[in-house]
Amino acid sequence: MYRAQLRIELCGRQVTEALCRSLKAEAKAPVDRERSAVSVECNEHEILISITAKSLSTLRAILNTYLYLIHAASSVLEELSGGLRDI
Repeated sequence: MYRAQLRIELCGRQVTEALCRSLKAEAKAPVDRERSAVSVECNEHEILISITAKSLSTLRAILNTYLYLIHAASSVLEELSGGLRDI
């Protein structure tokens, strides 16, 4: 088994909560439950994503997916708000 943890610190509670909800929804509907597991935990300014996978390539693919989702969501929020620090 291969494991990874991502700890993402964000600047605001609203941003953290919104991103957390979307990542938890993604974690509830995995592509292949037999090859991997993802959990998402949140507090006021931090998201912790824990990933377990049977192969290194599966772990890398899941990491890339979650990093892209975080990047896409933060980019949209930044465009809409004029910057994450303003939320």
